[in-house]
Amino acid sequence: MNRGVWIVGTDTDVGKTHISAQLLRFLSQKIDIVPMKPIQTGATQGRAPDLDACLQNAQMIPSSKEYSYMAPYLYEPACSPHLAARLSNQKITIEYIVSCAQNLWLQHEALLIEGSGGLLVPINEQQTMFDLVKTIRLPIVLVARGSLGTINHTLLSLSLLQKADLEIAGVIINDAQGPASDAFIREDNPATIASFGNVPILADLTFNSSIPESTHELIYDKLFPPV
Repeated sequence: MNRGVWIVGTDTDVGKTHISAQLLRFLSQKIDIVPMKPIQTGATQGRAPDLDACLQNAQMIPSSKEYSYMAPYLYEPACSPHLAARLSNQKITIEYIVSCAQNLWLQHEALLIEGSGGLLVPINEQQTMFDLVKTIRLPIVLVARGSLGTINHTLLSLSLLQKADLEIAGVIINDAQGPASDAFIREDNPATIASFGNVPILADLTFNSSIPESTHELIYDKLFPPV
């Protein structure tokens, strides 16, 4: 059985990489797990900045071959994956991403896979990030912002995942863009999301804060129960 976790977001710039890097560092002390960023836009000099942030935080130095499996699609334009691929005269295929993931699983026990943008971001002319998540079926941690508007974004994302019968480990609220201006709205949002979405809130993080140790342990127990 392939083991691991998807880190997906309700939108771009919600702090998926911030969460991924922290989780990877903790989980790598418990299990042989490596990161994967299947599609990176805004890449520079053949490197995936999101993946590099995770590797650096976990003090991992993969070989060039392994790195190519961790970041199979790299594009310089900082735009939607389907558009970046089109501008590069290349088509992103789920099949190739899956083959790269399988190569990593041959060498490691688990993968931490970070998505790109939100779930319905197109990755080619027919498929979205959601199609990739449905293909590589792993427990999901959904990262959402805490500010006004997050209830709608988060519940729509949860509804999509739940209808596909995907396992949702929970939601992490993350103030990636700074403190919310309306404190009473920010205070209410996590409980409302938990109630209407029928999911646990794994962590509620203020701007630039870290996941508590107790929450790391909880997430580990959820993702990797004894087999």
